[in-house]
Order: sequence, then structure tokens, then C-alpha cells
Amino acid sequence: MDLDQFQRQAAETDQYPIAAAGGGPDKSVIVPLLGLAGESGSLLSEYKKFLRDGSAHEHFVSELREELGDLMWYIAIVAGRFGLSLNEIAGDNLAKAKSRWGRSSTPGEHVTGWFYDDAYETSERLPRQMDVEMTMQMIDGREKAVMTINGKPAGTPLTDNRWEEDFYRFHDVLHLAFATYLGWSPVIRKLLGNKRRSNPKHDEIEDGGRAAAVEEGISALVYMYAENHGYFQDTHVVDYSLLKIIKGMTEGYEVRTRKLHDWQLAIVHGIRIWNCIKAGNGGKIHCNLETPLMRQVIEPA
Repeated sequence: MDLDQFQRQAAETDQYPIAAAGGGPDKSVIVPLLGLAGESGSLLSEYKKFLRDGSAHEHFVSELREELGDLMWYIAIVAGRFGLSLNEIAGDNLAKAKSRWGRSSTPGEHVTGWFYDDAYETSERLPRQMDVEMTMQMIDGREKAVMTINGKPAGTPLTDNRWEEDFYRFHDVLHLAFATYLGWSPVIRKLLGNKRRSNPKHDEIEDGGRAAAVEEGISALVYMYAENHGYFQDTHVVDYSLLKIIKGMTEGYEVRTRKLHDWQLAIVHGIRIWNCIKAGNGGKIHCNLETPLMRQVIEPA
């Protein structure tokens, strides 16, 4: 049955249609919302009986089917109250799930044009292979983190810029992860001098200061999130709420075409490599944008 057809027929059996509402609480909305909560409880109750009784609960599947049907009815009514289509809701939800758990086509699979700079000369592209080294060096009487990419200095030597040591001085690892798993990093482009200057408008918007500020904001946000989630030592999943915020922050830029799962890969792998660099107070990383893969380089003892 078509979901919108189900929604129309469900409305015919609604005992509190909008026209009947009036005076006091709006029953046309409250009743189906309470119905959703009640049926969810009933569903859990049936499963509780199944866990308790096992095969002795002979009618579990039929009861489950009935409770799910009741939930669908209430969902249809609530959607109708606000002029929403079940077909559209279902379609949007599938698209969300695909973005959340399905990766974009990667260069490894190869799809021409996956990289945002494929059409540009090599000098205006993110390097597809990056050998990165992060070391601590004494500069102006202070220890600072220094990064080189493919043997050349990249960026300004950094401290944590915080009273307590938290190793944020190595946060460029996150920008490298964005470049590796998303093919996007205005910050790394600037550090390497790979801005797309042959296209002034593209250079201004996609590779400019605002885009870099957005990326720095995402980096700080991700770091704060990781700090509150054990630095991903025991998980490879990022909360949907964080991914949704990041998608909103990048909506005006080319990276909006990447899926939520691509961001999740970049974040989780970036923090894991950051953990390795933190443990050694520096280290070497290899970034292969074509695979894509980012890994710590361990040299023989």
C-alpha cells in the first residue's frame, strides 16, 4: 500500500479530527501524540514478555505486528495534523540514513571529478600524497609544534594557546584528515600555497578566509566533542547532532556534497591519529587522498 494512501484512509477513522477540536487542549494533536507514546510502551511490554517467556509467548509476532500497525496509524495522524506527507517523510528519512551510513564515491572506486580541484593545474591542487612530520622545537624560548608537509614548513609554529596542556598544538591533524577523507581543506591549501588563484571567485569563496575560519571552527568543535567522548578510544561513531551542525556550517561551500558518513570517517580517523601524535609528542603521518587513507608512520627502531 502507498504510504500516502494509508495516511488518507487512517484519517477516515480519526476520532478527534481537527474540525472537532476546540476549547481547552487541542485533542486533535495531543491524543495522537499520547497514542504514539502509549503504543511505544505497549511494544516494549510485548518484547519484555518475549524476553521473559521465550517460546512460551506464542503470540509475540502477531502482537508485535499489531503494535507496529498501531504506531503507523498514530504516525500517519500526527503527520496529517501538520500537513506532512508520509511518502515524503519516508523518502527524506532514507536519504538521511544513506548520507549517515553510506560513503560518497571515492577516488579509489574512481569517479571522475570526485576531487573539487580535479580541473585545476597541479600547483592548485591538494597534494594527493602527503608525508607529514610534526615535531616539538624550541623557538623564542618556548617549545612549539612545527609541521612540515612533503619536506617543506607548513604553517606557524603552535602552542596549545590554553592554560592547561591539551595538545591542541597538533590540531592540524584534523585539517589533514579533512583533506584526506573529504578532499577539502581551505586551511591546508593556504598552508601549502595551493589556493585556486586562477579562478578569482573560487579563490575568494572556497579558498578564502571565511572558508578557512569555518574549518577552524569545525576543528575546535570536533576537538571539544572528542574530549568529552574519550577521544574515540572505544567507538567509531559520531553523534548525528554533531554531524548535522557541521553540515549546516558548510552548507555554503563545495564540501556540502560530502555525506555525513564521510565527515564521520574524517573525524574519527583524524582524532585517532591525533591520539598517536599526542602520545609521542610528535610523529610522522602519511596521507593518501586517493585511497583515501591516513596513517601514522612508524620508523624501525
